Amino acid sequence: MSFVLGTAQLGSNYGINNLVGQPRCEEANVIIRTALQNGVRFIDTASAYGSSEQIIGLALSGVDRSQLTVLTKLSPLESLGLKASEKDVNRQVEKSVY
Repeated sequence: MSFVLGTAQLGSNYGINNLVGQPRCEEANVIIRTALQNGVRFIDTASAYGSSEQIIGLALSGVDRSQLTVLTKLSPLESLGLKASEKDVNRQVEKSVY
């Protein structure tokens, strides 16, 4: 069995039940490292999750990542519109990845 840590709450004030807001960086670090120590092998994130990608990067500094996969999603392509050319879509995807 594989466990996944979702990180939208680590990078923003996300969630209907989130009464305390975004955790401080130190708290996020403890959450991530505790999850890894308890069998989490996947971390789910996205650039749309505020600062979560940066927070994850800091928390994983110096950590053996050989058993870990970070899954991140592309930025929403909504700004392109429905009639965007393939070239424009490809350009936006590359920009999101970098």
